Amino acid sequence: MSNKIHKKLIIGEIEEITEIQSTDKVLISAENGEIKEVDKSKVGMSEDNVTDLISTSTEFVKNGEGWSLKYRVDNPSFYGTIGKRAIDLSVATAVNSVMPERFSFGGNAWYTAVFGNNNSAMGTASLVSGGLNRSQGQCNNIISYSSTIIEDKGTENISKKNNGIYSGTHNTITNARESVILGGTLNKITGDEKPKSGNYSASNAIIGGWNNEIFSSPNTNRPVYSSFILGGELNKAQGYYNIVGGYSNHAVTAGETLFGLYGTIQNTSLNGFDFINNSRMFNVGIGKVLNGNEVRIDGFSVYRHGLVTAPSLTTSLINSNNRALTTNEWVKDQIANFKLPTNWESPQQRFSGLEDKSADATYNKVMVLDADGKAGTKDAGDLGKVKTVNGQEPNENGDIEIEDSEFVKNGEGWSLKYAIDNPTKYEPTGLNAINLSKAYSDSTTMLGASGKDSTAIGAYTLAKGANSTAIGWNSKSYGTQSLTIGYSNISYSGFSTVVGGQANIIGVESEILTPISGQNSRASIFGGQNNKIINGRYATIIGGHSNTITATSKYNITSNPLAQNSILGGNYNAITDAQNSIILGGNSNSIIGHKVERNWAVTVAGGENVGKGSYSAVFGYRNKSITQGETLVGILSKTQDEALLPNTYYPSSRMFGVGVGNLVNDVTEVRKDGFNVYQNGLVTAPSLTNELIDSETTGKVLITKEYLNPATLIKILTSATTEQINQIKTLLGI
Repeated sequence: MSNKIHKKLIIGEIEEITEIQSTDKVLISAENGEIKEVDKSKVGMSEDNVTDLISTSTEFVKNGEGWSLKYRVDNPSFYGTIGKRAIDLSVATAVNSVMPERFSFGGNAWYTAVFGNNNSAMGTASLVSGGLNRSQGQCNNIISYSSTIIEDKGTENISKKNNGIYSGTHNTITNARESVILGGTLNKITGDEKPKSGNYSASNAIIGGWNNEIFSSPNTNRPVYSSFILGGELNKAQGYYNIVGGYSNHAVTAGETLFGLYGTIQNTSLNGFDFINNSRMFNVGIGKVLNGNEVRIDGFSVYRHGLVTAPSLTTSLINSNNRALTTNEWVKDQIANFKLPTNWESPQQRFSGLEDKSADATYNKVMVLDADGKAGTKDAGDLGKVKTVNGQEPNENGDIEIEDSEFVKNGEGWSLKYAIDNPTKYEPTGLNAINLSKAYSDSTTMLGASGKDSTAIGAYTLAKGANSTAIGWNSKSYGTQSLTIGYSNISYSGFSTVVGGQANIIGVESEILTPISGQNSRASIFGGQNNKIINGRYATIIGGHSNTITATSKYNITSNPLAQNSILGGNYNAITDAQNSIILGGNSNSIIGHKVERNWAVTVAGGENVGKGSYSAVFGYRNKSITQGETLVGILSKTQDEALLPNTYYPSSRMFGVGVGNLVNDVTEVRKDGFNVYQNGLVTAPSLTNELIDSETTGKVLITKEYLNPATLIKILTSATTEQINQIKTLLGI
């Protein structure tokens, strides 16, 4: 009897049999590739014949030019055409019926990775997980439920890419770039199919909430850009650098920031790009619903030209609180009802009796599928165990022949036979490692799974770190227990994760041999393109383009590494040497650590903003926080002294500011403040001139100390008699 025994493995759950524990049964391969268990007596084998026999199940298989669950091979009508080097672990239960002209279920583009139920990835290097999600366009990632990313390239073939929807349900991004929706329901970011050349709807973000929308202004070829909605409901943004929160607020013009409830809405035909002199920059809505109808009311407004109003601040409200700000209306009312005293000698009737207040102004579970395709969980330790099927008879000659396989034992691990045939392209396979990486042409770097217990799948992938995984095209995992999925992504740091997108990098190559603080960084990048995390522990970048988190090794004053910073979408944003800080989308924003005091918990969104002060928040365009707790909105606010430290208490430091500056000829900065609140309680409106106060006709304009000079009072007091005017002059010393 001839027993031809060869090593054979079908891609799937695997276990090397290095020692036979029982001599009663052996595993063989049927003609259809299934692994069978038979009595050894039927085949005349000895223990020596079967040592090192390899076996697996067949749930994960080669499928066309990619890899998928066997379920997809058995149910091709439910899926599209699998993409080259795609990884498809999704289950489709029917043919897609939603926008079938755009979407078919599964990973149907190059380098895609798809998981979950009834999901579709139609764009290169996209990641889709969850249920009922559909994604078009390059590097457009979804981890959500029933959410969609749509791309219309138009006649000019302009791609819309590097977007992400993470968590939430029924969210949609259409024709945008570098934008992100994080959580919430029915949120939408909508750009243009045919944008003006070089101007894309980009770098926008919605964080949570319900039925919020960012969209391009309908009356301009300028797209919406670097706008941000923070939760709430029914909020809208259609301009550049908008910030919107609260309920049913709608930002229209460049830099407009809105909070509160049911604020009034500017003329929606206004251009969302240009700097309009009298456009609103900041507003707090205090509206309501009355008898089922919206009643839009404003509580506080700041305009670009410097006007500051409190539209609902009545004279009775001012009279009810001694610390209330006053309006021009209130002052005129006080003057109109002014009664001259009859006895100027009485101390109680002299202004000197008033109080002087000028100084007080202050991984053990995984998801699996059963034979019916139902999902469930299983202990991770159970994976890799051999599955057998009873009943396998030898052929009529009594021979059992196991054919050679494309997947074979290789050194201390397993690999494609291609790796043995082309050893110069691969690093030695690590102990218990799995190498399914293939080089279709010469590569400048070595490939394979060289780390202990590592896994490499796809083309030109390398898993070098112990327990590391690299999947996709040209993705490389150097760090211990690192995970890299996608297109040309790299992880140099341990315990780090890069999932989806293109050319994203965690760590630096020099740290593989000489680790500093970035080693074992536990950092993560999800999607996007050209994003980098360098030496930042627990740092996270979600989507976007060319964002960077950097720690220059360690704090200057402690031995603890910098940590826990995040960038959500946008492009060209950067966090350097900061702690517990976040950039919420936008463009070219930065958070910069201090060389003497480390800064903490900085939040930045919008465009080209800089955050330095701890606990500060910077929104809008080209604003910079310096001291702790400083919050800035609007455009081009004035910057405090940059020599001030980020954690030091300064009584005269600014706590809140609204910038109303502009760019002359789109080049020259003119920085102006519309409204400021300081640590010591001082409140100023630096651009509120007497002429603006006089030009406001409702009387609800706030007024300044400058306006309340004696000459102005006399001018206002037009109804005073000559004798009264002379008495007031004497009283005031003029």
